Amino acid sequence: MDDDKKHTLIKEEVDALDTPLDARIHQVALPPQTIKEAEDIADKLWRDYPCFKSRDDATYFSMLPLSRQDSVAVLVRATELENEKCQEA
Repeated sequence: MDDDKKHTLIKEEVDALDTPLDARIHQVALPPQTIKEAEDIADKLWRDYPCFKSRDDATYFSMLPLSRQDSVAVLVRATELENEKCQEA
C-alpha cells in the first residue's frame, strides 16, 4: 500500500474518531419493515456489493441506523477499497 492510500485511510479513521457515538443514531428515521422486506434488502445488498463477505454481513449492515445517504457513502467507499485490494492482488 502506497503512502497516499495510507494517509487517506488514517485521515478517515481520525475523522471518524471525532464523531460522537450518539451523534445521529437516534435521529435517523427508519421506515417500518416486515421481516420479508428486511430480508429482501439484505439479499439485494449481498448480490449487488462485493464488499460483503457473507450474507450475514449484508444483513447486519442493512440493520444499521444509517440514513440512505450515509449508507450509500459507506457502500461506495467499501467497494472502492475492495476494488483496490483486488487490483493489488
